[in-house]
Amino acid sequence: MAGAGPQGSPDARGADDTGLYPALVARLREAGLDPDVEQLRDALWLARWARHPDAPPEDDGVRGSAPPVRPPPERADERPAAPEADAAEPAPGPPGDEPPTRRDPGEADRVTLYPVPRTGPARRARPGGGPGGVQEGGTSALTFGVPAAPALPAPLELQRALRPLQRYHPASPPLRSALDETATAELSARAGGLIIPVFRGVSRGEAVLQLVMDASSSMLVWDRMFGELQQIFAQLGAFRDVQVRYLHQGPDGAAAVSRSPEPGGAPLNSADRLSDPTGRRVTVLVSDCAGPLWHSGRAHRLLHQLAAQAPAAVLQPLPQRMWNRTRLPVTYGSLSRGDGPGGAAVLKVVEQPGMGPAVHPGALAVPVLPPVEGALAAWARLLSGAGSGQISGAVGWVRADQPAAAAQRPGGGLSSLQLVSRFRSAAS
Repeated sequence: MAGAGPQGSPDARGADDTGLYPALVARLREAGLDPDVEQLRDALWLARWARHPDAPPEDDGVRGSAPPVRPPPERADERPAAPEADAAEPAPGPPGDEPPTRRDPGEADRVTLYPVPRTGPARRARPGGGPGGVQEGGTSALTFGVPAAPALPAPLELQRALRPLQRYHPASPPLRSALDETATAELSARAGGLIIPVFRGVSRGEAVLQLVMDASSSMLVWDRMFGELQQIFAQLGAFRDVQVRYLHQGPDGAAAVSRSPEPGGAPLNSADRLSDPTGRRVTVLVSDCAGPLWHSGRAHRLLHQLAAQAPAAVLQPLPQRMWNRTRLPVTYGSLSRGDGPGGAAVLKVVEQPGMGPAVHPGALAVPVLPPVEGALAAWARLLSGAGSGQISGAVGWVRADQPAAAAQRPGGGLSSLQLVSRFRSAAS
């Protein structure tokens, strides 16, 4: 039964082979737990390496094996040292001096690395040290950056998938115009030499992207992904401006926006600032649809207001198998643009039977996208009108009068065993 990892430790094998822990198993069963051999081995292995914060420091030789000693380099033309040299006494120094401590070969090459804590005692600059030198607990250290792994697997592929958005034109009239030299020359020639300039509207790059991050507590783990998305859209060149906002729950429970992920980091403003009656703002809301604004229905009403003016979408970071457990369940079907210049804001959905909840009359369809290349490419083609007329996707339905979620009945909660079972069935 011995294997790699924690199950291969001597303590874990002893729990199963020699039966040294019958009292531990009996105590666990009295507490309502029935661990199997694998779980018991993992617990014993973890107990060996875990230590209480108030416990005295242990010897390194007890907690683990000693670091390997690196032998000194040898060359073919180098003769081994004589035995007398190893046993020679060190040269006598001045009175009162102690002989230097001998170091293991390669000890000077070892460097202790540890992460800098975000909280704790303030670090002060090392006196006389180089740039970045700090002192913590009397030990001088040098702070340096380590490249972090990206939250999105292929940022360049995502940016390439969103390129069709460069051909997206808002339904409103363009704000800019450019001189049409050919039409000006023809009209001026027909006017007998009178110069009559002709201007054409420039609609490319007139749209503005609103990248909104749900600032609920469950979205803290996706902060790095939000920063990478902001960089991808900013480098795309399809929008005149990329505006970053954070969606909070205000003191009165209403939706509010600010420029900081912390509620007190920046002034809170009404979520009505996200609205644009001209229809030039494309809204992408990054949310797991599980925060307090979704439970109160205010997030649905805000999305209904934005989707009625311009294209809006929800970027859902959770796996698709968990979407229908959130407060924005989805319907799968074929999506197509509406008729007219503003057809990108009004989507036509041909639902697949049995693939989603019933749709309330008057609800609007909002695309729900995973942060993957295929889904973002299909959404970009849908907005720009490129490619085929229909795409397959998922939409969430939002209402202007979305009611709040039903409160949980007192006493109707699940037991601890049911909660653990439900978590293990859904967790990766």
